[in-house]
Amino acid sequence: MPEGTVDDYTLSHLAYVGLAVNSWADLEFEIDFTIWDLMDCPQALSACLTAQLVSPIPKLKVLLSLVRLYEFEQGITPPRGGAWSNKTVLRMMQRLGLKG
Repeated sequence: MPEGTVDDYTLSHLAYVGLAVNSWADLEFEIDFTIWDLMDCPQALSACLTAQLVSPIPKLKVLLSLVRLYEFEQGITPPRGGAWSNKTVLRMMQRLGLKG
């Protein structure tokens, strides 16, 4: 029996897309949660800040700033030039096993 489709995409394809979206959401939540933990203030206030950051790149910039503020940099190699880029995020995702 043929597999069902939704707008020309097979359901198994859509399941993989859902898995990727779920993994991305987990990654962003972990970044948010780490920022909240390092900010050491009421969670509602921390969440208000991270809600204004619309992609992982500015969130990673905030996280790196907090790491530098608390001098946790030992063993951490920031990106060359000190800037997070899409390429850096992709490399990080590959290391975490989120992208092949």
